[in-house]
Amino acid sequence: MMVKIAEEYMDKMGIKNTPYIIVRHLDKNHPHCHIVFSRVDYNGEIIDTTTNFKRNKRVCRAITEHYGFQLGEDKLSVDPSKLRGKEKVRYQVAQNIRRAISAPDVHDWASFTAELYKYGITTEERISKNGRNNLYYHKGKYSFWSVKLHKDYSRKSIEKTIANAHPRIESTWLNPDGTVKPLSAFRGVRLTEQQQADYVAGKVVRLDGCSGPQSTVYIRFDREAMRPKTYSNNPETATHIINGNTPSLGLFNISQNPMSGEGYTNSGYDNETFQQFRASHPGMTYAEALRAWKVKKRGKHLSDPNTMDSGGPHL
Repeated sequence: MMVKIAEEYMDKMGIKNTPYIIVRHLDKNHPHCHIVFSRVDYNGEIIDTTTNFKRNKRVCRAITEHYGFQLGEDKLSVDPSKLRGKEKVRYQVAQNIRRAISAPDVHDWASFTAELYKYGITTEERISKNGRNNLYYHKGKYSFWSVKLHKDYSRKSIEKTIANAHPRIESTWLNPDGTVKPLSAFRGVRLTEQQQADYVAGKVVRLDGCSGPQSTVYIRFDREAMRPKTYSNNPETATHIINGNTPSLGLFNISQNPMSGEGYTNSGYDNETFQQFRASHPGMTYAEALRAWKVKKRGKHLSDPNTMDSGGPHL
């Protein structure tokens, strides 16, 4: 059967009137054969192989379907451990891209590229001479054009796939594309253009002259919580003094609806465990979180600030 199929393959490929050999291999789990032929036929003419790649694909599919064999799936199901060099990396990159797209924490392009980085993969966008935006994936010394990996691995296709897999609920704090909405004002203080830019970039912004019990507050957009958070002290400094001697971090979560009048809520509650407290305060070190949790358990946490200002995307 294998010899018959090999001969049929040669005929359909148009490789005729030339010597060839068929070598059967049984060194793998799947029996297979290799064909070696002379490009110079018996008449001394060279057999043209310029279109062999595309013809080979058509012929292999036709023979596979004719004999009822199983069609090989795409590179996403190939075991790359059996490959070497650039081909091995190519399949690894393709498979890791698929894993990154499906990762539960991936909800936009930024989180997708961050997930890829875990696999040692970076991306680069290049503008071609005709203005086309081409995406390249890099791993080690190898680079791969997205369309050569998979037809759905362009940035546009990936963003569409992510959007369909993770439908975004309309957010007070985020634009539809996942970028942070600028914050124009907070508790009576209008942010400068630079402060707005810093806030959008995820930086800590200090605001003085705020209404309410805390005249000076620090605000930063928290990507994990997908909303802004305010602090009574710079979170990058980490601690401040309560009652003169106890270090803690004054952290408040902002209500997700600035129009609701609910204002701020304390980040914890009286019977909150240390594990729960630490999970809701990812910016703290272990020691800082432990001290702050003990202070809160003694009832010395900061009281709730006033409700937020209304009107537009501001607090």
